[in-house]
Amino acid sequence: MMLKTKAMLGGGVSSAYIPKYRDAYGKIVEMKRNSAKFKTALGIKVLEFNLESDKSYYIRLGNEMRKNIIYSLRAAIYQTGEGDPELKELKEIMVEELEKAERRLLIDYLRTVPDIEEIK
Repeated sequence: MMLKTKAMLGGGVSSAYIPKYRDAYGKIVEMKRNSAKFKTALGIKVLEFNLESDKSYYIRLGNEMRKNIIYSLRAAIYQTGEGDPELKELKEIMVEELEKAERRLLIDYLRTVPDIEEIK
């Protein structure tokens, strides 16, 4: 009973949250802070993240940023440091874009709920 109560109250969890994901081999990998980097490929500048895994991912920048999925934006925000002024500015833009994407997702969901009407 004591263990159940402790688990429900969150006892024993004193460390900071570190996002993790499962790689292609089924191994759990922790995301590293300040590991995202700018990369230019074929004249297109992107933000590369998840460098510690077997497959890194990219965030499209500029007008293409709204096409990134919410999960990728969250992971890139976590991994982007603020030491470089350009990265700090990009992180702020990604946070704004994430908020817009989550707002659009919530609005789309609420349109499917039968008892909720849009306020005009």
